[in-house]
Amino acid sequence: MVIIQVPYTLDYKEEARIYRKLCSSTQAFREVHLDPHALHVAAVYAVLSRLGEAEERDADNVKKVRLYAGEDVEGVSATEADKMRQRNPDEGLAGVSPRFVINALSNAIIQSEARSLTTMDVLIALKDAIESDVRIDGKKKRKWVDFLVVVRKDFYNRWVKEDVHKALFVSFEQEAQQLLDKYLDEVEATLDNRTVRDPITSEERKPDERFLRSVEEKIRISESGKLSFRQEVVRKAMGAYKRGEKFTLDSHAPLHDAVEQYLFESRRDVLRLVSSAARPDDETRQKISVVEKRLVDEYGYDPHSAREALNYVTTLLAQE
Repeated sequence: MVIIQVPYTLDYKEEARIYRKLCSSTQAFREVHLDPHALHVAAVYAVLSRLGEAEERDADNVKKVRLYAGEDVEGVSATEADKMRQRNPDEGLAGVSPRFVINALSNAIIQSEARSLTTMDVLIALKDAIESDVRIDGKKKRKWVDFLVVVRKDFYNRWVKEDVHKALFVSFEQEAQQLLDKYLDEVEATLDNRTVRDPITSEERKPDERFLRSVEEKIRISESGKLSFRQEVVRKAMGAYKRGEKFTLDSHAPLHDAVEQYLFESRRDVLRLVSSAARPDDETRQKISVVEKRLVDEYGYDPHSAREALNYVTTLLAQE
């Protein structure tokens, strides 16, 4: 008899689909609402546990997870993911199984009275499952619990802030596209060494380098790396133009992240006011209600998880 080891997937999006299929076949899960990031967060954690045993920095592991899911990562070429897999052929042969995750979620459902599981509920459930499993040695337990912290900080925090920000600002997509167009105009002028016509005063001026850097710094583009980043953006914009397509937020993932974070930062005070009022007046209460409703109607939350998301983002803002 020959034993053939089949590795677990290292694509967290595929892993989440496995969870969704398992959940759909179980009555208990069909009676409970899962917030839109619950399964993806569990999947990212599972993939982190399956990566190579080499002592790598958290940032390197985060890049790996994103690359293996087909996401763009600044400073890493599209072919680098395949090279990483070739250098680490044993990845996916060990680590957390889908059944381990589903069992943890099942226990969380049993303990929940809200009939609604938030992402934080899932993270706590996974932590409890790790700490209570006698088959896992102490060193691995500590390492796997640390993975949960990485997942929360580098994935969930970004996802939930984007959801709340978009729900708060109805015109987000339009604002973001306008900001993207402005960034592209300024970059093209910088690379061509020409002036820009100010849309308000109609005066000719130099490209707004401060604006460009304020956007780029949101995704940690260094001063030395800004030229290559800008050239890449223009190449993609020209490619879209030649194909008869509009250069949009979806055309360049890193710039998409930068634009969203820039808008989020510029609206921080408004978000804090709306979501953190201890005793909101009628106007503020109405704004909170609108945000919660949009989270429910458009982003996959239910009333309970929408309120929890707002409270969580408020906490994040207070810590920054």
